[in-house]
Amino acid sequence: MVRIQSGAPTLYIEYMLYLYAYNILSILLLPFILLHFIFRVCKKKVDLTRLGEKLGIAKIQRPDGELIWLHAASVGETFVALRLMEELSQDGKYFLLTTCTTTSAEIVAKQKLPHLIHQYAPCDFSFCINKFLNYWQPSIGIFIESEIWPNRINLTSQRFKIALLNARMSDRSFARWKLCKGFMSFCLSKFSIILAQSKEDRVRFELLGAKNAIYAGNIKYSITPPKVNSKDLETIKDQIGNRSVLLAASSHEGDEEFILNCYEKLKKDKLNLLLIIAPRHPIRAEQILNLIKSKGFTCSRRTQKNPVTLNTDVYLADTIGELSLFYSLANVSFIGGSLKNGGHNILEASFFKTFIIFGPDMSNFKEIASEYLQNNAAAVFRDETEATNIIKSALNNSQLIELQNEAASTILKQKSQILSIYIQHLNTIYNVS
Repeated sequence: MVRIQSGAPTLYIEYMLYLYAYNILSILLLPFILLHFIFRVCKKKVDLTRLGEKLGIAKIQRPDGELIWLHAASVGETFVALRLMEELSQDGKYFLLTTCTTTSAEIVAKQKLPHLIHQYAPCDFSFCINKFLNYWQPSIGIFIESEIWPNRINLTSQRFKIALLNARMSDRSFARWKLCKGFMSFCLSKFSIILAQSKEDRVRFELLGAKNAIYAGNIKYSITPPKVNSKDLETIKDQIGNRSVLLAASSHEGDEEFILNCYEKLKKDKLNLLLIIAPRHPIRAEQILNLIKSKGFTCSRRTQKNPVTLNTDVYLADTIGELSLFYSLANVSFIGGSLKNGGHNILEASFFKTFIIFGPDMSNFKEIASEYLQNNAAAVFRDETEATNIIKSALNNSQLIELQNEAASTILKQKSQILSIYIQHLNTIYNVS
C-alpha cells in the first residue's frame, strides 16, 4: 500500500489503488461474467431482448426535462423506490428506475405511475456506466439499501449528487468491507447523504468511515401493499369455503419441505386446512410441484388456472406481484427465508388479518423482527415441532390472531411519519418535492 502522509491524500491513493485493482480483476473475470449471463438467460433470469441495457445501451428515447434516477436491486428495494416516486412531486420530473432482476422488472411493468421509465441497471464497468450516464443524464441518483458498486459510485458522484436511502449493512457485508476500510470509507464519502434504516446500520456505516450517516428508520414501514384484485379474492374465497389457510410467503428452497412437514402433522390433527405456497422465485415452480407430489399431496397451480377444490391440499401460487392477495386469504403466514436466508420483510403481512410467524434467521430485518416480537406482533419458532404447535394454537384460537393484528397495526401507526422524514432529508441536498 502506498503511504505518503496521513489524512485525505493517503486515503485517496489507497482508494485509487483499490479501484484500479477492482477494475483489473473485473476485466480478468469478464469471460466468467459473460458465462454467468448466458446461464441466467437460459434460466430465464435475464431478459435476452433487453441485455443491452446491462451494457448501458438504451432503446427508449430520453424524455425532455429533469430526470430523477432511482436504483433498486431487487423486489424489496423496488417497492421502496415506487413508494418514494408516489410521494415525490412529478411536475415536470421523470423517474428512471433501474433494477437488476426480471422479477423486479415485471413488478415495475404493472405500475401506472406517470413519467416512469424502467431500465436494467448497467454492469459496474466504467464504459457501461459512462454510456448509461451520457445517455440518460440524471439530475440526482438515489440508491436503495446496500448498493455499493465502486465504479457506479465514483462516476456518478462526479456528475451529480447521490444518496443512499434505507441503507443497510448486513453482518457478512460489514465483515467483508472492514478488510478494506480505506476503500469503503472513500466510497461512502461520495454520497451526499446516507439514511440508515436502523441504528445498528448507522453505526456500521460510521465505523466504515461514513461522515454523513443518519438514522432515519426503515422506509418499508411506509410502503402500502399493492391493491388486491377483489374479483380474484372472492373467487378463491368461494373455492376455499370454510377451510383455514396457511401461507408460506416468499419461500426459498428448504422452506417448502419444512412447511409441508408442518402441514402433514396439522392434517393428522384433523385440521380443515389449505396450504398456499408463494415462492420467492416462481421459476422454481416445477421443482416445488415435484416436492409436493412426492409428499403425496394434491396441488392446484395458479399459473395453470387450476381451481382450488375440496381435494386440493396445496395451492401453488407461482405468480409475481400477488402476495397481497394470498395474505388476504391466510389465517397464518410463515415468512419465507427465515430458516437460513435472513428472512423477508414482514411489514406487508401486517396490513392483513393474518397471524405472522417466522424462523430463527431474520438477520436481514433484525430491528423490525425484534420490535414485532417485543410487542407480540409476530411469533418466532426454533424448529418444526415448535412451528407446528404455534400454527395449531393460532388456528384454534382466533383471539390470538386478533391480538397480534392489533399489535402490528399499532406499530405501523407509530412509524407512519418515516417517509416524510426521508423526503425532508433528501430536500436538504436536492429539491425533490
